[in-house]
Amino acid sequence: MEFWFGIGMLVLAVLGGLPIALFLIGRLLHSKSTSKHRFGISIAVLSPLALVVTSFGFGYVGGFPPRQLGDTDPRLIVAASTGSKGIPDVAVIAESSTASRYTLTWGNNESQSTVEETAVSREHVFVLHDLEPATEYRYRVNQSKEYSFSTPDAVSRPLRLAIGSDAHFGAASSRNDLTERMLAQVADPANRFDYFFSLGDNVEFGFRPEQWLKAAAAFAPTTAVIPSIFVAGNHDALFTGLQRYLDYAYPERVELKNGARLWHRIDVGNVHFIVLDMEWSAESFTQQQAEWLEAELSATPDEDWIIVMNHGFYYGSGSVTRGWTWYDNKETIRKVTPLFERYGVDLVFSGHAHQMEFLQESGVTYVIAGAFGGDPDPQRKYASPASLWYSSGNYGYVDVTVDTASATITFRDSGGGELKRLVVRRNARPPMP
Repeated sequence: MEFWFGIGMLVLAVLGGLPIALFLIGRLLHSKSTSKHRFGISIAVLSPLALVVTSFGFGYVGGFPPRQLGDTDPRLIVAASTGSKGIPDVAVIAESSTASRYTLTWGNNESQSTVEETAVSREHVFVLHDLEPATEYRYRVNQSKEYSFSTPDAVSRPLRLAIGSDAHFGAASSRNDLTERMLAQVADPANRFDYFFSLGDNVEFGFRPEQWLKAAAAFAPTTAVIPSIFVAGNHDALFTGLQRYLDYAYPERVELKNGARLWHRIDVGNVHFIVLDMEWSAESFTQQQAEWLEAELSATPDEDWIIVMNHGFYYGSGSVTRGWTWYDNKETIRKVTPLFERYGVDLVFSGHAHQMEFLQESGVTYVIAGAFGGDPDPQRKYASPASLWYSSGNYGYVDVTVDTASATITFRDSGGGELKRLVVRRNARPPMP
């Protein structure tokens, strides 16, 4: 799909330059009256046509005409701010087709409160602060359906996560029927997932609003009841896509106590999730983000978990595809992994490659979870030396249970069946020089 997208951009560029090319050719042949007349007709006919096509084409990739998500079901987005009880704040977010003033009623069995917006808006954000651990909360936006979610008890019960990547809503080849099947498993109360992570490429073309509409509708039954964290992928960020991604995944009004909207830290007791902006390779890993990451890693207590979540992979098996070396990413390995190794990062989850894989290198465990609906990558022709388990051709997600000193990583297929289970011990932090 990226190949044909590139071809489309090339065609638009050629069409955009066509009027100028015709004009220059006409000037070169101006001495021949017949040729001059013919090229004059060509310019008169083809120039407006080329301008219309290129204007429409670039308007299309620019996300025009603009389109709002409309009236959406509420979703729970985990904020990069932690309450006084050690549980992350959670934002209840919804959109409306017209500017309105929304009301949120929420609480637990002991108390309920009502919050009303002070101004009309199409984007409605309510941040729930100081959540109690191991508590069920109910909430209702306006007079709509009542939903509930539960907070984890990171002390007496292990933390359970569902992690998927590369759903690619909007791509003709994606199996989003299976994506929705897996989302239903995550939302099932019997499975007791505490948080859901989607590690990027949620849509095929981030600049197309209708694809975000489709993705939002599919995620809604899960994100309404499971607090969720989204990560930006390269497809999400295409052209104007990054702003559309942020509007969906981390609106400006959601509190941010560290980092930025694209990269930040989320704390659940002694488990620290580092969300990085790694959309394609290391091109989005800025100096500012690198300095922030090192400061966060160096300040983490030795007995705590450090779990990194981002889109682009580091170590991974694969093949050469259309000239691209689609395995062990030299740039991300060179720029980022030395920090992981120096500060004893425990787990690194990513997508980008449409496969599932478990790898270990220099004391760090890497997991690729890119099988959440996008067209699977072909079977690998290169096996990464770091690879310990690999699967391609299966759709699935990763089920992770984090306990005090170990984490159980279970790769599941689209029906919830177990493909592989592995146990990882928490790292002992290396001594600082």
